[in-house]
Amino acid sequence: DFVQVVLLHGAAFTKQDWFDSGILQKLCKELPSVTALDLTVKATSQDFVQVYQSLVKEGVLEDEPIVVISPSASGKAIVDLASMFIKNSDNTFAPFLKAWVPVACPAVGAASQSTLTAFASLDIPILAVYGDEDVSGEKRTESLV
Repeated sequence: DFVQVVLLHGAAFTKQDWFDSGILQKLCKELPSVTALDLTVKATSQDFVQVYQSLVKEGVLEDEPIVVISPSASGKAIVDLASMFIKNSDNTFAPFLKAWVPVACPAVGAASQSTLTAFASLDIPILAVYGDEDVSGEKRTESLV
């Protein structure tokens, strides 16, 4: 099964941090397609879709669903994408996401239950990650269950 992973980053970081930490290299050894992006944490779902479409057009990504890893505030664009789907019954949400990995993501806590339910209704799994001392991360993860 072909897996494309897109790495976003939090407000205080850049795509270079994925490289400097060694995470990018480790993922590249295990997966056929890994892309780190500098997408502003203020990005909306439309911004995310435009970047995805540009990367497909340029041949960086295949026109297939992606796994998005979004630390911290970068998860806002993904939550916004689900909100767009709910509000508009927009079918563009499903083709983009294969799975979502929010890491200590405040957008999960701010999302409505109907927005979070959109992921389940489209069979898009979520693996929420937070630190063992992150009490708010634990609460956000519980809202996904």
